[in-house]
Parts: sequence; C-alpha cells; structure tokens
Amino acid sequence: MFLLSFLYLEVRERSKNRETKKSFLSSWKKEYLQQKFTQLLLLEKPYIKGLEPLLRKRGYQDEVEEEGHLIEIRDLFGPRLDAQEKSPTVILYGPAGIGKSTLARQVRGAWEEGRLYGDRFQHVVFINCRELKQEMVLSLADLIENDPAVTMADIHQILSRPEQLLLILDGVDELPLILDKKISSHHPYWRQLQLVPILLGRLLGRRMLPEASLLITARTTALGFIPSLDWARCVEVLGFSESSRKEYFYKYFPEENQAIKAFSLVESNPALMSLCLVPWVSWLVCTCLKQQMERGEECLLTPQTITALCLHYFVQTLPAQLLGTQLRRLCYLAAESMRQRKSQFCTDKLKKCGLEEEDQSLIYSFPHLCCQEFLAAVSYALDGAYPHFLLTSRFLVEMHEGHTLFGVPIIQFLFGLLSERGTKVMEYIAHQMPQLRKEKLLEWTLETAQLQQPFPMETLHYLYETQDEEFLTQVMQGFQRTTLCIRTDMELLVATFCIKFCSHVKRLQLIGQQKGEWGLPGVVL
Repeated sequence: MFLLSFLYLEVRERSKNRETKKSFLSSWKKEYLQQKFTQLLLLEKPYIKGLEPLLRKRGYQDEVEEEGHLIEIRDLFGPRLDAQEKSPTVILYGPAGIGKSTLARQVRGAWEEGRLYGDRFQHVVFINCRELKQEMVLSLADLIENDPAVTMADIHQILSRPEQLLLILDGVDELPLILDKKISSHHPYWRQLQLVPILLGRLLGRRMLPEASLLITARTTALGFIPSLDWARCVEVLGFSESSRKEYFYKYFPEENQAIKAFSLVESNPALMSLCLVPWVSWLVCTCLKQQMERGEECLLTPQTITALCLHYFVQTLPAQLLGTQLRRLCYLAAESMRQRKSQFCTDKLKKCGLEEEDQSLIYSFPHLCCQEFLAAVSYALDGAYPHFLLTSRFLVEMHEGHTLFGVPIIQFLFGLLSERGTKVMEYIAHQMPQLRKEKLLEWTLETAQLQQPFPMETLHYLYETQDEEFLTQVMQGFQRTTLCIRTDMELLVATFCIKFCSHVKRLQLIGQQKGEWGLPGVVL
C-alpha cells in the first residue's frame, strides 16, 4: 500500500539466540538519512541547578541570562566552561527536528571512520531508545548488544574497560525513566534483567557504568527528568546557520543547477528561509522542490509556516485515491500511538486502524516523531474530542511545570491546522471538516496567558502558526511587558510577527547575543 510508504518498516527475524533486524526504509526516510549532515550550531552554557523551568520556558527572562558560546562537535568532550576536567556526560537538547539524533549518529560515524575521538574511546555504542519498549526486560549486556555493530566479544571488552566507552543514548525522553538505586547483588550487574525504564534510569543516574562517558539526546522539555544534569555538560542544538542551510541544499540535490534553483527560490521567501534553520524543515523543503523538478513542474513553494509546509507536502505527494478515509486512518494511528506514548507498532495495530498489511513480520514506526505529531494533530483537529483533554487547566499546569513531554509540538500544529488556510487544505486531503474549533484554541490561549506571564517563546510559535490577524490581536492585547532573548533568525521572525499585534505594550526588550561572539549568518547579533 502506497500510504504505508510513509512508515518506517523493520523486519524482525528470530535466530537461535537473539533477534536480528533488517531495516527497510521508505524513500523519504532514506533520502533524509543519506545526506551528509551539515554542521549544526551548538550552544554550550553552564548548567545551573534549578534552571530547568527556565529552559522549558526558554525565550524570555527578567534579566539577561549568562552568555554561552558556540562549540564544534569535536569539543563536546573537551573542557567544560565551568571546570577544567573532562565531563563524562554530555546532553544534546533542543526541539523536535532540530538534528539531535542525526548529530548523535554523526558522532558514531565519524568515530568509526577515525575522524573523531579515536584517542579517547575504544568503543562507541549507539542505543536508539525509540526502538525500545518500556515493558521490555533486558540486561545491560542485552542493551549494549542492541547495537548491531557490537559483538559478544566487544561486550566483554567494554565491560572490562568501561572508561574507554562512549554510550550514546538517543531519545531518552521517548521512554519513562524509573530512578531505582537498588542493584541486586545476586548476579553480576551487567547480567541482571531489568525493565528498560529502570535500566535507563540507572545508567543516567550513574548507578551502572559510572566510568563510561554518556552522550544523551533529549527534547528541551525533558531536561527536568534527566538525573545526570548536576554534573552534565548541557549543549543546546540551535539548528543550521544560514550558510549551513545553503550547504545542505547543495548536498541534497545531485546536480548543482538544481541546488542553485532551489536555494534561490527559498531565499526569495524570507520566512521560509528562516524556518529552514530546522534540519527537518530543510529536508521537507528540498523534498517538495525535488518532486516538482522530477515532474517537470514549475518550482513554487509559498508556505510561511511549518504546518503549511507539511500540508503542502501531503497535497503534493498523496494520490487522490488515498485522500480521505485512508489518510484519516493513518492520522488516527498516529494519534493513538501518541496517546499511548508508543512510536512502534505491529501489523495488528494497523488492522485495528483499518490499514491492512499481510506480512506479520513487519514492525512499523513513523520516519520522524515530527511526522507522527503532525498526523496526530490532524486526527485531533478532525475528531474534536481528544484535544479537549490536552487543552485543559491540568494540562496547562503540567506543561507549565514541565511534567509533560508530549503535546507542545502537537498544539503548535493544531494552531496552524485551524487557521483559515489550514482548515481548507485539511478538508481537501481528509474529505472532512475539522470538529475542533478555533474558538477553543483562543480560550486555551487566553487561559495560558493568565498562567504564563510573560509569554514564553513557545506560545509565540503557536500564535505565529495561525497567521490570523484577528486571533493575534485578541491574544496579544494583554501583552504589556517582557524581555525576549532572541538567538536565531527564526526566533526573530516569530517574535516580530507577533509583537506587531500588541496594542498596550509598556516595556519590551529584545536581547541578541552581544560582543559579536556569534559571528555566523543565521544567528542574531
């Protein structure tokens, strides 16, 4: 089925002692991962205990926050800003789609090629937490063996010299963590079977393999859940600089004239150029333009928001026979999986959602969590029932305090989907009018304004997705004073767009990086 090409397929074959895996990636996932990844902006700032709420509500503050500095990938395990010793734990954090996982894979690949950390680590083990299930029972040896590149002989070497190990835990926020400090003395700790949440919790809490170095990726909203923060080196992934965006386009397109044409088109749309700060968005833009070129169509791309770009992709890609019922079923699958905090599902789950697949050996997941969240948002908008659970005072409090990891990107997509343009396109591709009303979002936003003063940057991102002057005027009338810390051109785009609709501003301060320390295009000075 063509629609299932939007899913990542994994065939599992059982052998005598372990489960072997063979991956079959849909074309869009394959193209995304095969690109030679471009340098990302990495911002390191000293971690201060108790800072998690500010990081979660990042984008405003009453005082200018302490400046960090940009570092390169080779500096991740160098001296810390506030210490002259090497840190065993590095946390890469940032929003979805910003490039954390691909950067982690790049570290692994560069080490294998002998270009990075060869003198520091004898072994680098990559664990994709997204592929683990919270009900799994594994030993530490099983977890390490989950990396296909690791052999049984490697495991014995790793456990005998853990100080020479770099353990990469990608996406630790996609599983719950249980901080259990007790370790049974009846068995060697590396053979002890444990639930995956307990095993990950002990690794992050340094109860297991404390001598090893850790490289962790997580969303910003998950920082308060990671027990390693007290001694970790925190590095925020900001995305592509302007020059890196151009470099990405030239790597994506096989012919230089195609790259020139595509990048020139994006440059002529300043809003879209700013959104391409996010690698996932850059990939989506390149994919849409490449499809147009292959069909001999005129290259045209006018979206001003990420939601509009996602809708454009589906309109352009899906054949007419798969619009309507089939697409709604895929969206329902995404929503159900998000509600259950699952990113992988078997053919039985597909059948329950009305998506037939005969091969029982297949395991599915969406190519990227952003994709799953977008389709889930479409389902919520069409259904109109489940979002009311999200948009409650309890959820607001949880989001405000950082006690929920999911929901923020979904809500951002909902704002875009319920815009006038979003509603029309959604009706076209789903053959159904959305049941969730924009008035509900307005009510929720006004309640948010009471709870979160001043507005965090995330709320401004929600409002930007609507592109609705009347909506923004109603919300921003209570916006009177704030200090916004602007680091990138994307944040500048969002902030300046929303501020235009303020009518009662008494004090507004925009702060960019000072002293010209970030002398890179795409970074606000």
